[in-house]
Amino acid sequence: MDSARAHLLEDQLKGAKIGEWTIVRLIDHGKSAAVFEATNGARQAAVKVFDKELIERFGDKTQLARIEREVSLKGRGHPSMVEILDGGYDETTKNHYIVMAFLPGSNLKKRLKDVPVEAIGGFISDIAACAEYLEALDLVHRDIKPENIQVSEDLQKVTLLDFGVLKPVKEPGITDMEGLHPFIGTLQYSSPEFLLREEDGTMEGWRALTFYQIGAVLHDLIMREALFSEYAEPFARLVNAVQEVAPNIQNSSVPSYLIDLAKMCLLKDPKDRLRMVTWESFKPPKATASGIAGLKERVIKRVLVEQAGSGTAPESKPNFGKALLDEIITSTKDSVRRVSSENDQFPPYATIARYPRRAPSVKMTFEKSDTHLMPELSVVFCIEIVDAEAKAVAVDVCVHTSATPAEPFGQSIPFFSGNYDPSRFHTALEEILYKIIDFVQRQTPKSDCWLKLEFK
Repeated sequence: MDSARAHLLEDQLKGAKIGEWTIVRLIDHGKSAAVFEATNGARQAAVKVFDKELIERFGDKTQLARIEREVSLKGRGHPSMVEILDGGYDETTKNHYIVMAFLPGSNLKKRLKDVPVEAIGGFISDIAACAEYLEALDLVHRDIKPENIQVSEDLQKVTLLDFGVLKPVKEPGITDMEGLHPFIGTLQYSSPEFLLREEDGTMEGWRALTFYQIGAVLHDLIMREALFSEYAEPFARLVNAVQEVAPNIQNSSVPSYLIDLAKMCLLKDPKDRLRMVTWESFKPPKATASGIAGLKERVIKRVLVEQAGSGTAPESKPNFGKALLDEIITSTKDSVRRVSSENDQFPPYATIARYPRRAPSVKMTFEKSDTHLMPELSVVFCIEIVDAEAKAVAVDVCVHTSATPAEPFGQSIPFFSGNYDPSRFHTALEEILYKIIDFVQRQTPKSDCWLKLEFK
C-alpha cells in the first residue's frame, strides 16, 4: 500500500469504528497494510487494516486464517513481543484488521542510524529471546526484519511486530495450500533456502531461517544500512545476491562477538548456520578472564609445591618445527608457544605437529612429568572449515593418555566455533589447555584411553 492509498484510507476511516475501536489517525503503512492509532474509551491501540488488493490476491479465506493465527496469540506474551488484542473482519467498513497494543516510537528501519552502538547487543538478544519464545509455542515468525521491529522513542527497547505470516511448525502453511509454494515474507531478509521455498519444514529448518533473519537485522545495526542494499535493483541482482554474495560486515566500534554472530547467521547453507549458531549465541558472552586466571593459579600452585618438595627445576621448552601451511594449524602451534612461554609452570610438551599427516588436525604431546603432576598425554585439535569464504570454522579437542593414540579420535568436545579471528582463537585455546591440565591433575586418569572431558 503506497502513501497515497494509505492517506486515502485514513480519510475514509478517520472517526469511524472498526470493531470496538475508533480510528484517530494514520501511524504508518507498508506494502500489505496501513496502521492507525485508535481508541476505545480511555484505552489506546494500534489497528492494522489490510490492503484490499492483497485480500483479492490471496482470497478472503486465506486472510481470515492468517488473522486467526495472529489472534491465537491473544493472552500470550513476551516482553519483546507486541500484545495482540483483537482481529477479524469488520462488516461496517468491510475491512480485515488486527488490533495491537499501541507502542510509541517508530520501526527500526527508520531509526537504524540513531541506535547507540552499546544498545545493539541487547536489542538482538531481546529479539532472539522473543523468537525463541515463539518456537516454544511451536510457531515461527518468518518475516523478521527492521520494519517489523518497533523501537521505543528513547531507543531503549525493541518489540517484534507483524505476525501476518506466522506459521505453526507442524501444520501446512496457509499460503502453501493446494500444493503451491509461492514466496512469502521479504526477499531482502530471507535465507537462500526460503527464497527458493526449499526450506526444511522441521523445527530445526525453520530455526535456521529465524537465525538468518535475526542475523540480517544485526547486519543492518552494525553497518547502518539495509542488507544487500547495493543489489536492490534490478530484482534479479537481489535474488542472486541472496543466494551467492557473502555480505561484508565490519565496524570497529561494535563488539567483535556481534560481528562474528552476524557472519555466522548469514551463512548460505542452513546446516552450517545451525552448526555455528544456537539460541545461546545471541546472549552477550560471559567474561572468561577470571576463569582463565583461576585455572592458571591452580596449575601454577600445584607445580610450585611439587618443585619445592623435590628440588627440581622447570624443564626446558622444546624447539618448535616449521610453521605448517594451513593458517589455523599454524595459529594453533603459535598459540601453544605463547601459552607455554608465558608460564614457567606450564607442563613441558614434547611435540606439536599435524597428525595424521596432511589431516586437518594437530596433535600436541606431553611427556610424563611427576613434577608437573602430569601423565603421558596427547591433546588433538580437530579442525573443520565450515565455510571458507566466511572464514567459519569449528575446532574440537580430544585427549588421550598416551603419546600415540589410536584412530579414530574419540570423546571430542567443541572449544571454538565461529568466524576465525587469531586473537579470539588464541584466547579460546589458552582456556581449553588450562582446563585440560587442571582436569588431568585432579583426575589422575588411567593410561591408554580417551578422556571424557568434564569441566567445572
